[in-house]
Amino acid sequence: MSVLSNNVDNFPEQKPNQKSGQNQNDRRYILLGLKIVGEFGITIAAPIVLLSWIGKRLDIKYGTAPWLLILSFFVAFSISAFRIWKRSKALAKEYESIEKK
Repeated sequence: MSVLSNNVDNFPEQKPNQKSGQNQNDRRYILLGLKIVGEFGITIAAPIVLLSWIGKRLDIKYGTAPWLLILSFFVAFSISAFRIWKRSKALAKEYESIEKK
């Protein structure tokens, strides 16, 4: 056992070699990632849930099941895709500004 304990004691402590600026950038990247997940999740879910519910109600009212539900789903998908495309352009600029700091 003494051989094992001697080997363990011989290893120097390893500390991360990072500057405080790099830690700030890492924090900014993490916060940006969380922001993207939250925004895109809501951007996808909200129109799909709302328009699908409206489509289902209209199908019940007019007896067109499932066509208005399907149509509303595709409209919601289009809205979500367009909003994500627009927002991702703005977030790309924000990402680039983090790299420059």
